[in-house]
Amino acid sequence: MKLFNRGPKAVYTEPGEFRVVLQLPGAQPLLVVRELRRVSTLDLEAAVAVVKDAPAIVVEGLSEASAGAVVERLVRAGGRAVTHPMENL
Repeated sequence: MKLFNRGPKAVYTEPGEFRVVLQLPGAQPLLVVRELRRVSTLDLEAAVAVVKDAPAIVVEGLSEASAGAVVERLVRAGGRAVTHPMENL
């Protein structure tokens, strides 16, 4: 049996002082759920809850570059997301 690593890729886990906030899921929330699962350790149920509860914090403790990469993926999926320094929220 082959096991697959379900954790986030290294580009999305560089430690730092930024968080990503999903503001709106957009017209196709299913695509945003899929991207949330790709860039975080959220399971399906948790990712759906984040999308339904938007605005919501998606991930915290990332570098500015990692947080920007997560925002880019969520925006490509049709959502609206932003990065914020952790001390400003």
